[in-house]
Amino acid sequence: MRSRSSLAFIAIAFAAALFACGGGGPPDPVPIPPPPPPPQPTVTQGDWYTYRHDTQRTGRSGVVGPQNPQILYSIPGTGEPVFNSENTAYICSLGFDYESSLAAVRDGEVLWALNPEEEGIPYSPTVCADGSVCVSVPWGWTDKRGDIRRYTHEGELLWRFDVDWSNGPTISPDGSVFFNGFISEDDGFALIAVTADGELRWQLPEVRNEFMVPQAIAPDGALVLTAWFGVTFETEYPTVMKLNLATGDVLWETAMPFEPPFGWGYAPSVPVIADNGTIYVADIVGIYAFSPQGEVLWSYYPDGQDIEYPTGPTPWGEEWPPAIGPEGNIYLTLMEEMETYATALIALTSEGELLWRRDEHFEGAPIVDAAGTVYIGSGYSETWYYTDSVSQAEQMEPRNSVLAINPNGTTKWEFSALDELEVGVVLCMDNEGNLVVSGRDADGDPWEERLFWIGDAQ
Repeated sequence: MRSRSSLAFIAIAFAAALFACGGGGPPDPVPIPPPPPPPQPTVTQGDWYTYRHDTQRTGRSGVVGPQNPQILYSIPGTGEPVFNSENTAYICSLGFDYESSLAAVRDGEVLWALNPEEEGIPYSPTVCADGSVCVSVPWGWTDKRGDIRRYTHEGELLWRFDVDWSNGPTISPDGSVFFNGFISEDDGFALIAVTADGELRWQLPEVRNEFMVPQAIAPDGALVLTAWFGVTFETEYPTVMKLNLATGDVLWETAMPFEPPFGWGYAPSVPVIADNGTIYVADIVGIYAFSPQGEVLWSYYPDGQDIEYPTGPTPWGEEWPPAIGPEGNIYLTLMEEMETYATALIALTSEGELLWRRDEHFEGAPIVDAAGTVYIGSGYSETWYYTDSVSQAEQMEPRNSVLAINPNGTTKWEFSALDELEVGVVLCMDNEGNLVVSGRDADGDPWEERLFWIGDAQ
């Protein structure tokens, strides 16, 4: 039998519980959290979400390209598109005469486009992991300075970071943005890092590359870039650098092993990084491999190191970066003859050994699909140029072809549409395995650049 004291204790405890609940009434309702927002498009394997597919700049898609090619559709536009996981293409400078700024396109239909008079003309779009889009806007297009901008996937401005003459942004997994920019006349150029919210993180002065070459991110999480001349030591020739992503501290800087006599005319390409951390950098005449620690592993020149340089201008400013196949082989377009500006497509092993070479005057940097097929444009059937002619293209027979080349160097297919398409460069591959090729409509305005989607025949 319970004692009176124990019963009193129970009564007191019960009364305290009622008091804690607000007297004898029911407890306050538990707030119901609002439903989560609908998911935004995110980056997944296979998305060509930034320049040269990924931040290692491999030029290698995660999907397989067309087997039976045909032109699916085309739109007016310039530059390399990028794609989100829903296969929406983000394109800068959509239309002739810059009729729009950044635009979103799916299956050839424009979803939205920004006004160039209000937004300027951006370039180098990148889809971030949360589905937002980051672009660079150089100064001079509006009455404002240039800037780096971040938009939602629907084109709403999130933030802008003002800086003169910025290059294409590189986005790290945490959303931080890295780019070269001209700060002021007194401070000059710098490598700049801002947070995912657009706030300054750090900057490294004296890093200069006016060809707007974007940086790359190595598998170990470090930032790799090429610079016109030495930053940590004195040299007038290009260098390769590796930086701590979080702090901007220079881990190492190595001079390019080849010192071109014309300096700026032979700037290095964007760094291309293999999965094992090996760094490849090309210029107009060769390719160079660096270890993850900055040691020069090997160099390759198509015709040896004894190269005679022309007295005329170089055929392009920004050198075409190599692509890395799924087996680790390297594919690149190099100048095979400096006197005539002829080009060749070259395949190398990861140790720098020649696998094969095709001398057919190819245009642009190659890209590779998940099966190892190489895609590239070939504008002319001749393998040489007239260097003393202003209208050199008129003296050659047009080829206007897109080639798919097997990993062993044989032709898988050649697609030519002389009556419809003036082929420029194979730019990229969308999530469905369709190629995006720059060109012009032969029946339209000869100056209107277009983007053609080439996929499997229906």
